[in-house]
Amino acid sequence: MGIVVSFFTAAFYGAEPDLMALIASLAAAGLFSIGHIIVSSFERMAGASRDKSEFVSIMSHQLRSPLSSIKWLMNSLDFKKADKIFDKESVEVSSILESVETENEKMIQLVNDLLDINKIEDNVLFLRPAEFSLTDLVRKVAAEYQRFARSSNAVLKVFVEDEVPLIFADQERVKSVLRHLIDNAVRYGAQSGSVDIKLERRDGFVKCSVIDQGIGIEEKDQKNIFKKFFRSHSALRYQTEGTGVGLYIVKNIIELSGGKIGFESEANKGSTFWFKLPINL
Repeated sequence: MGIVVSFFTAAFYGAEPDLMALIASLAAAGLFSIGHIIVSSFERMAGASRDKSEFVSIMSHQLRSPLSSIKWLMNSLDFKKADKIFDKESVEVSSILESVETENEKMIQLVNDLLDINKIEDNVLFLRPAEFSLTDLVRKVAAEYQRFARSSNAVLKVFVEDEVPLIFADQERVKSVLRHLIDNAVRYGAQSGSVDIKLERRDGFVKCSVIDQGIGIEEKDQKNIFKKFFRSHSALRYQTEGTGVGLYIVKNIIELSGGKIGFESEANKGSTFWFKLPINL
């Protein structure tokens, strides 16, 4: 895969428009095929219990390599140059490539979820805590999701209480928590609704709340919402896509970090998912 990617990257600069379109098409086709593998992997995980850890490790390793190669290809391409060379009236190549890059990032997240599930079940999800600003991290992750929010006709806003102190936790793991919660809030939020992220200090903790005005969670489903592979009836009706592992991973990360997590929700009115992490005293 790496050799093929290197060839395409070298060929891209100064390439004819037809070749550029081919590059985009091949990258998209590669992601499509890998996507099917990932979905079937989750289905097999949900239905099988024997040798699950070994299966997840093998599948994650096999999937990560081609996804990383595609990401390297996307990063190597000059999106702005693509539109200048290509006939804009027929196809905007940079737009295609940006879409491929977005889908690639989603699949990398799915692979990371596979690995995290395996580590959680084997009790080897180790954290590397350090002091950092949750405020800065929230703003950074929110900025990453602005384009997704706009495409969903949602308004994503961050509200920070004055003097929110630093916390002591694994920054990369907390980033994963934020991505899962924000993604859910936008994905299952009502069209043209708002998604608010609030940060405040509460009794030795910093509390982060992600609030949406979306489909909410029916009362009968709320007791199962953090269970692995569980998807609420509301989510199933609203969207067929989803693995049901995000909140399971989020809960484990927060609790391993010495924090707390919870939610409030009402069907057809929205949800608030919140977590608290200890202040670094």
